[in-house]
Amino acid sequence: MAINVREKDLDEIKERLLDMNTTLNKINYIESALKEQSFDFEIKRFLYSELAKLYSERKMFERAAK
Repeated sequence: MAINVREKDLDEIKERLLDMNTTLNKINYIESALKEQSFDFEIKRFLYSELAKLYSERKMFERAAK
């Protein structure tokens, strides 16, 4: 299930993540956002670091290492 990512800058992405309730929803949103071609390097770096943190919290260490 892909989520439609409409946010365009880092502040909007952070705000959307704060509004989400569950870790799995956040993971799904970040994975969908990483597929967007329009994001610059800084936004993708933030998304990858957040994704690694969320995977570690869920004890999904193999995916966190990727």
